[in-house]
Amino acid sequence: MTVMESAHQRQSPTLQLLPSLLLNQLTSLQSSLPLNLRLNSILRSISQLMETILLYPPPRETPAPSSSTGDDMVALFDATLGAPRCDLPAVSCSSGDLLNGRASLNGGAEPNNGQNTLGPDMCADGSAGEYHYDQSLDKIVIKSSTSEAMMEGSQATITATVFPVSSNDGTLSYDYADFYYASDASNPVWVYIGTESPNPAIKSAQNLDMTYTLPKGTTQAVRVNFRFLGNKGANKGCSGGPYDDTDDLVFSVKENPAITAKPIDTTSTASPTKKPSDSFCRGYTEICGADKPCEILPALMDHAAASGVTAEPPRDTVGCAARAGVAGRSK
Repeated sequence: MTVMESAHQRQSPTLQLLPSLLLNQLTSLQSSLPLNLRLNSILRSISQLMETILLYPPPRETPAPSSSTGDDMVALFDATLGAPRCDLPAVSCSSGDLLNGRASLNGGAEPNNGQNTLGPDMCADGSAGEYHYDQSLDKIVIKSSTSEAMMEGSQATITATVFPVSSNDGTLSYDYADFYYASDASNPVWVYIGTESPNPAIKSAQNLDMTYTLPKGTTQAVRVNFRFLGNKGANKGCSGGPYDDTDDLVFSVKENPAITAKPIDTTSTASPTKKPSDSFCRGYTEICGADKPCEILPALMDHAAASGVTAEPPRDTVGCAARAGVAGRSK
């Protein structure tokens, strides 16, 4: 029995019996009755049948669940690829709530065990800190620059919704978002697009945008590596720091026969972020020269190494921490 048949039975058991009841009534009419009486009886039976149908209309068939809403799509998690995916070409594709949070942070554990990156080299998110007190990449949206569905060779904009950390005075940002794309989500070769930094004066979630040209390929992906300090281009966009969050989004693109695949240049020279200001660690000796990395007190070096930050002062050491209110960040 189908779901539709079962729903039909629940709505009106009598309705299924009407055809046989009508047939029995018609065949039981005495042929000796005058024709007009027989016709009147037939018409009454048909009228009863119509009234019953109007009272118990057949249920409408419910369409299969879809991630599509008009020209915008909300991704579903693809267990095979290991990341959120929009499986039809659309004007935009959003990760929805599938990337909200980071790793297993209390109150903000990222869905799917925090693993939302492609390929055998899945990036592990850092697990240090607290949800929406420390950094997280909460959402990725890619949208066509036109009102048409995304197509090979056309421009699209990636929007990353991030929760950043900055200095208490709102003048220094500690975080950077690196944007990448891959023309084939099933075998991703990540190509660096660019880096954006949050506005340090905004002490809440904000959007960072990056526009690029869609390459050849009908199932593509983008990656955002949201990191605390560190370098871009490291380990295919997997910076791996304790406060870092790396996520991917897979989406479909319309084929454009006029576009041919171009060789991919995967060379990416890692470049350090800007050095912190002299006030970054007030109360400690900090020597920043133009030709050498920042130097911090030897007492802080062990903590810096343990945090994976070897060339920049750590932000959560006593005296250097936001929680101490010296030169860190505020909520």
